[in-house]
Amino acid sequence: MRNLKPQQRKNIPDMLKQWFTRSRNLPLNFRFIGSPSEASEPLSGLILPYAHRFRHFDFPSPNLDLSAASVSPLGDSPWSTLRFYELESAIVRNAIYVDDSKDTPLFPYAPRLQRLRMDELSFEGSRIRLVVPWSQLTHLNLMESLELHIWHQIFPMCPNLQHGFFYIGGEYASEGPPTSQSVDHVAFNHLVELSLAFVGSMDVRVFSPFDFPALVTLTLTADAEDFLDKECFWTETDRRRCHQQLASVQRLSLNGEWSYGTLLEGMEQIVELDLRYQFENYDEEFLSYLRPDQDFILPNLKVLILELSVDNSAKSEANVIADIIKFRRSTKSSPGGGIEKLFVDLGGVSRATKIACKDTLMGKLQPYFSDGFRLEITDVDSRSRRLDAMATEWHDGMIDL
Repeated sequence: MRNLKPQQRKNIPDMLKQWFTRSRNLPLNFRFIGSPSEASEPLSGLILPYAHRFRHFDFPSPNLDLSAASVSPLGDSPWSTLRFYELESAIVRNAIYVDDSKDTPLFPYAPRLQRLRMDELSFEGSRIRLVVPWSQLTHLNLMESLELHIWHQIFPMCPNLQHGFFYIGGEYASEGPPTSQSVDHVAFNHLVELSLAFVGSMDVRVFSPFDFPALVTLTLTADAEDFLDKECFWTETDRRRCHQQLASVQRLSLNGEWSYGTLLEGMEQIVELDLRYQFENYDEEFLSYLRPDQDFILPNLKVLILELSVDNSAKSEANVIADIIKFRRSTKSSPGGGIEKLFVDLGGVSRATKIACKDTLMGKLQPYFSDGFRLEITDVDSRSRRLDAMATEWHDGMIDL
């Protein structure tokens, strides 16, 4: 359906009908590429007759108006009448508006739906009236920023979640969480990967109502305008509770402008750390936590992933990183045996800086190669890294894990 002329679009329903007929009763995967206006014609001849056969569905926003007068693009039947018997995964590309005065039946009957991504989801009011089989979802990706009280309602409704990505607004960046809100306590026994992106500062108290006994990979992204004192949010009680909740995490990815040092101080179990800071004080603001002259944190760290993206500081940072590796490779200072792999992304710096950084790292770390140490350097930004913040993104209709 890409780049079709108006005359060609008129033939789409017939083409789709032939395709569906030839495929007989087999499950169908359908992906629409285009604007919502382009979708109206093909959807009108598609959804009602064949919705029961879809296994994967990637589409713009449906018409969720419950009134009988609403006929576009579904003919004279509302979306709420559709039965998605085979649907296992779905992507909704465009805006879904949820009003707390009435139910919004996005997937009222989809008994096999487990993977759901919504790109533009917004709520009017304080109640969640979006009809989705939340409790059966194993993968949920909400790309639009949600107010914290909304996220605190959605998240507990997904106890079987295995992989989740959420974008949370900075609702209480300076005032603390609302004391009047009651949040259900849930133990996420199946959740192995969680990505949280925050608008503004991050507060570890977002985790407080929940337990994560199976969580292995955690990605945190926060962009605060000012670096606030750690005691502003992170009291000793808050930190202790957070460290207890995240005790199973082994792979940690940290992104954005925020001081995460306090979080790391109690996470001795981490074996893989991905750092992609996006500001010029990379060395001063974070690498200092891993320096030899600091208290030893992350004693079991085996894999370190870094991005050096600023020309005027990358070479000095490469020196610091090499010294950190050398220190942690010494058996006396590293109870866990030291870092075994270093991955460095130099995609954002000039050619001269890349050469200088490579020479520095290779020169200082060469003696450790014979002991099994691995150094990987890439010149291009890699979106395929396991701890990427978008690791729960969808790829060709499936989640790229």
